[in-house]
Amino acid sequence: MGCSASHGHFFYKTDESEFVIHQENKAATAFLFKLISELQFSGTVPMIDIQAYSKWLLKD
Repeated sequence: MGCSASHGHFFYKTDESEFVIHQENKAATAFLFKLISELQFSGTVPMIDIQAYSKWLLKD
């Protein structure tokens, strides 16, 4: 996973063996939401639907 605050964030999908790149205006926030979402699956972050909160990022 990685982030360029002014351009977007990216991560590697192991099940598809490919990188996914998201270019967006609020990249640092989107990256944080994606990171928290991924950490939830390893049991290190309390369960909340963080992806639901990230939907506002698509609105400009």
